[in-house]
Amino acid sequence: MSPVRERTLAAVPSGLRRERPGRRANDALTALVFSGSGGRTAGPEPARDAGRLSPRLRGALRERAARARRAAGDPALLDALSLVALLRGRWISSVELTEAYLARIGRLNGDGGAIAAGCGPDGPDRRHAVYADNGGLNAFVSVYAHRARDAARAADARLDAAARGGPAAPLLCGVPIALKDVIAVDGLPLSLGCPSLRGQRVTGDSVISARLKAEGAVLLGHTHTGPWTADDLCAQTANPWRRELAVGGSSGGSAVAAAARLAALTVGTDTGNSVRNPAQQAGISALKPSHGLIPLTGVAPLIPGLDHAGPMAPAFEDLSLLLAALAGADPSDPHAQWAPVSPAFPLLARGGDRPLAGMRIGSTIETEPEPARDTWDPDVVDALRRAEHELRELGAEIVPVTPPARVHADTHELLVAHDRRRLLADTYTREDDAAMAAAVRLRHRRAPEERDALLGHAPSDAELDAARRARRTYRETWTQLLAERELDAVLWPQKVQLPPRRVDDLTPPFAGVDQARANTLGWPCAQLPLGPGARSGLPVGVDIAAPWGQDATVLRIGLEYQARHPHHLAIPTP
Repeated sequence: MSPVRERTLAAVPSGLRRERPGRRANDALTALVFSGSGGRTAGPEPARDAGRLSPRLRGALRERAARARRAAGDPALLDALSLVALLRGRWISSVELTEAYLARIGRLNGDGGAIAAGCGPDGPDRRHAVYADNGGLNAFVSVYAHRARDAARAADARLDAAARGGPAAPLLCGVPIALKDVIAVDGLPLSLGCPSLRGQRVTGDSVISARLKAEGAVLLGHTHTGPWTADDLCAQTANPWRRELAVGGSSGGSAVAAAARLAALTVGTDTGNSVRNPAQQAGISALKPSHGLIPLTGVAPLIPGLDHAGPMAPAFEDLSLLLAALAGADPSDPHAQWAPVSPAFPLLARGGDRPLAGMRIGSTIETEPEPARDTWDPDVVDALRRAEHELRELGAEIVPVTPPARVHADTHELLVAHDRRRLLADTYTREDDAAMAAAVRLRHRRAPEERDALLGHAPSDAELDAARRARRTYRETWTQLLAERELDAVLWPQKVQLPPRRVDDLTPPFAGVDQARANTLGWPCAQLPLGPGARSGLPVGVDIAAPWGQDATVLRIGLEYQARHPHHLAIPTP
């Protein structure tokens, strides 16, 4: 028996929040969350490629298991691929692993109930913080300990059967995960970052939840999202590297859960930077995939034309592992109709002296027009320039490029308002549920009269057509730039200032380059951690993007970089 299996795991503290029985499902909430799919619930689908492992991957899993067994210690500190190796080799059970994560959540998360103060029915009360500092990391808004243990036992049965020669178990079988508090799981609470919805439940699984259930993954809980899933800070969640600072939003809870090893893998959402911003502040990897690659049926919409869901984890290997389980077309989501049915992504680095030889990568690090260069933190500038040098050492050619002019703010806002108007005119106008109506107004920071004004002032067809042409031209200009310069991918900065202190919902945001760029383009864009700044000690990162459908290219760059520069292995000690 390995040292990992012999380890005695601490009992789960009694203070962990558990699901409260007897709370009714909320029909209006379910309608809102599934509004992009006509209210259709995603059904389970068979796990994909469960038994088709390449010889190289089989060898890598054996090596990971051996390394993890030698290291012993807390299994929750291991990367997801090592956990896969231990679970498939039956060196550890999913029950043991789940208890390790629940114990860690109990020690570090704090009381997830401290989420609300000062929210009135018609909008945020500006005199109070919206979300509270609970004294811990506050990454989770809900922890489902009972359900997690049940799911772990079911995963162990599946893994045991596979070990005896039965059907192969999927790679994620038995791996503990967490989902952002906008992703529906049948029968479980969902608050969308709105305290007035706390305890309300949805009926129906999102496609994301259904696919992860089919994989046998173990859901630990829902993670905090910034207020109304539309903020830049997620101020109720602590930065794991320095608790008094913001971690970034709105997927801050998912980022912190991954960074502090409160879950092996997490899923966030990204409408304008909301996966990549907190990933940089937490020092982890994250991917906003090609638009439509991960179906969003059952994920609460914010701006459907820009919304994405994406994997978040310490390592790019883990991103590939999770993306392979989540990606692929689904008929319930019209945005996902062009996605491949069974996409494949690189999981292991090629290695060698110059693994990126022959690859040309553009860089806007020295050419971004805003924010003003004198506002960029020196730690960020140093890390970005170092990243260019390190990628050259891996064999890539770095080509300076100037980003095309962004879509005019008025045009962008017109298209965003059009998306929101369609939502408000559908399920968001529902008034038969007081909690739901209040939450919707809070989510879009709109009192009833503001909502009515928005619904009553639609742009003309000509205005809307002109705005769509402008956005299409912007996308074509970026595509042409990469084609003319023969570029495989492009680097651009993420946040260029250090995070502000956590105060409340009015804390000023911190500046970055055009945060809607990747979402407007619909391109895959990953956050690559570059290690701590020499002066601040805080994580810094860079975004890597490639044209639509080239998610594998982005992942390959990150895999090769991390094989040489493993900044992602650093674990905060909050």
